[in-house]
Amino acid sequence: MVDRLHNKVTYGPFGLYMIPRDLAKIGQLMLQNGVWKGQQIVSSEWIAASTVKQVEMHETDTKDFEYGYYWWIIPEIKAFTTWGHGGNYITIIPDKNLVVVLTRFPNSGNAVGIHLTEFVPILKTLINGSS
Repeated sequence: MVDRLHNKVTYGPFGLYMIPRDLAKIGQLMLQNGVWKGQQIVSSEWIAASTVKQVEMHETDTKDFEYGYYWWIIPEIKAFTTWGHGGNYITIIPDKNLVVVLTRFPNSGNAVGIHLTEFVPILKTLINGSS
């Protein structure tokens, strides 16, 4: 078996090992429509397509969310987010010019971590303040 962590090999959409600061850079790149340090490194057309509904969700725990190309769309707060193993998130809220990163501790024993349905109220509080 290949040691993905030490040989720096990934499977693309999963199995990435990143620190929160690097996750935030991905979020910032998405927020800036693929532009990094003044250079277009990801097509803005791809970003637009990846952050709108591409897949019909039927699972009961995710049916209230739309799914693009590896991005969950949260219409009620005009945001999109990744949702990684263990509850790792990169959330982009363009209207607020905001990137939010949430990570969990490795080997915490919970593959789901905080569920998307639990994370949205946290984001709403962050955006709107406490009720």
